[in-house]
Amino acid sequence: MIKFKNLQKIISNLFEGGDSEKKNNLLSLILILLISIFYLLTINDGRDFSGDTAKFQFAGKILGVIHPPGYPNYLVLNHLFVKIFPFGNLAFKANLLSSIFSILASFFLFRILLFLKIESFTSFLTTIIFSLTFTLWSQSIYAEVYTLNILFFSSTIFFFLKWHLKRDEKFLFLGCFLYALSFGNHLSMITLLPAILYLTLITDKKVFVDFKKILIVFLFILLGASQYFYLFIRSKSSIYAEMPIESFNSFIWFVTGGWFKSKFFSFSIEEILLFSLPRFIYYLFREFLFLAPLPLLGFLKLRKEMKIFFFLALIGNIILGLNYDIGDIYVYYLPSYFVLSVFLGVSFGFFEKKFFQKRIILKAFCGFLLPLIFFSVNYPFIKKLRNYEEDRRSIEILKFVDENSIILTTDYRTYEFLLYFLIGEERFKEKNIHVDFCNSLEEVNLYLCENYPFYSLHFRKSIPEGRRVYFVKSKYSLIFKKSGLKIFNVNDFLYRIECKKRRVERRPFFLVEYSLKDSYSFAFHTNRKIDYKIDFEEDPEKIIIRGKVKIPKIGEGAGKICLVLKSDRISYVFDDMDGDFNDSFLVRIKKREIDKDFYRIAIFVKGKEFESLWFTEKFYGASTPRDIKKHKLRQIKLKYRNKIEKLKEFLSKL
Repeated sequence: MIKFKNLQKIISNLFEGGDSEKKNNLLSLILILLISIFYLLTINDGRDFSGDTAKFQFAGKILGVIHPPGYPNYLVLNHLFVKIFPFGNLAFKANLLSSIFSILASFFLFRILLFLKIESFTSFLTTIIFSLTFTLWSQSIYAEVYTLNILFFSSTIFFFLKWHLKRDEKFLFLGCFLYALSFGNHLSMITLLPAILYLTLITDKKVFVDFKKILIVFLFILLGASQYFYLFIRSKSSIYAEMPIESFNSFIWFVTGGWFKSKFFSFSIEEILLFSLPRFIYYLFREFLFLAPLPLLGFLKLRKEMKIFFFLALIGNIILGLNYDIGDIYVYYLPSYFVLSVFLGVSFGFFEKKFFQKRIILKAFCGFLLPLIFFSVNYPFIKKLRNYEEDRRSIEILKFVDENSIILTTDYRTYEFLLYFLIGEERFKEKNIHVDFCNSLEEVNLYLCENYPFYSLHFRKSIPEGRRVYFVKSKYSLIFKKSGLKIFNVNDFLYRIECKKRRVERRPFFLVEYSLKDSYSFAFHTNRKIDYKIDFEEDPEKIIIRGKVKIPKIGEGAGKICLVLKSDRISYVFDDMDGDFNDSFLVRIKKREIDKDFYRIAIFVKGKEFESLWFTEKFYGASTPRDIKKHKLRQIKLKYRNKIEKLKEFLSKL
């Protein structure tokens, strides 16, 4: 049995006596092994986290085109890994890749702390705590882009710091290369740029006037930008593309955020102070628990240059998070958690020198206790993420439906899970099932009752008439019950839909309904010239919209002139057009049928949107992007007004 003195000697040899490179390498290896064990114990081989998770799991395999900004870097790495790694199913491989990214990011955190002269044991302890924080741990066991983002963030900081300390140019170029490459994964990396510029300025000002270095960095920038050629190539050849890229305008719109752009900087100062900032503080305490105040001490203890550098690396990410109105904003703060972990390590280093330098056993006890607390607090929540219910439900749906069927759903999560099994794992291939997102009730009516083919936007093909149609039950299922279609209950989660009376011939002219919430799916742009004129008239009871549209050389196929409203309203459809199209339209809308939200006129040909004009309840006409942004801000203020009023009332009582 090892005696107490021998145990003390072992611990002392490992965590004391200077920070030799050999000891640091050994601790790095132990660190990687420990974090790997934590993540492998909780990693999932399923998809039940979010619709995005299922999408990332299959999109990498097929090199698809997913939502903005496209994430080409992640998809290519995902594709290579799932092809090469021999063990587990597709979901497990994609999930494991996220774990690898997080483990490497933790390794870079450990090395950065050593750069800052933090003792090896303290650096080791800080890194273990960071790896067990809720957000990083939860993102490390499912396929997502955020762990790759934190890997780029940490490695870029590491190589720039190494260049700053050693003045070796190869580390400067490595840092620039990784930073340029990171934009192929997530554009939020732009927030790190001020910190990089500052560190470059204090390290070697001549870099900014050295033509050779500028040229090399410029080539790295071109390399980073060239990753997005992936979108042009794969949008035409991949079996799954959420938005085909057909022009330079659509490309710029897509890579700069697409339909998410309206959510950037969408809070007022008041909303930031009373909503976004308290939410961020809550996230900090959720991540670091009772240690949350300590990073402030670490920040104050840093030397001036490092204090400014890490502050710039932190503040940009916080500003982005505070101003971005998105549901899963907590994952966008991962770079902030990383920098705060650096500050936490510095504060630990201060306490270690002041109180624990010669108390080896006590230090080892704290080194065991703190990670145990973080593991015990977060493990129950991480374990709950392992839920196979949606997996089982998706497989049951695919088993129940007939061959050559169409499955429709209004639930994004269900849609992506079904696609995972069909095109990711290629199950039920022999049944020739097509899954699609249901954009409108009328679209289903046209397919079932009037022999119109069903056009799939993401797969860029028309589904011929005559197939059986199933609908996955959700909170929107009532729309089919009120539609006049025949509804057959297949099981607890599936309907079969049929037409009561099928028309022999198609109507040449009819109305179609579309919902604004899905209108981004149609946001395609081409270089085709369209001439249009739209006038608005308003009286006390209705809005009258008159227009004339001319579309040259559209070829054979259906074209649509749509008035898209949030409450599913009207669009005119012109069918079987050939050559030039030149026609007028007139729409009358009763005011009581209009929701208090945006509406738009959109011109569609063959499912592609050529042009659109927006208007709001206070502005009838082609409003500018600035008008739309103002309206968005009004909507957000209304959304949070009650919360803000309650908080004001509470503060006034205090």
